[in-house]
Amino acid sequence: LVLANILAPVLIHLFEVGMAQLVSPGGVILLAGILSEQGASVRTAGEARGLTFVEERCCGDWSALVMRQPQ
Repeated sequence: LVLANILAPVLIHLFEVGMAQLVSPGGVILLAGILSEQGASVRTAGEARGLTFVEERCCGDWSALVMRQPQ
């Protein structure tokens, strides 16, 4: 499990430097602190590194994403 509550630009940078590799096969990454209008760019960054999108939850202007490392 990786949990991060950081703004989207930081999450995207963390994907660029290998954050997805920290998740074991079948493991979950929960990303929060994302402005709703930036959720798609974080999702795209994760999917580009092999993660599978599971769910997005929104509360007002904020979003949280759940992604999974394939088995």
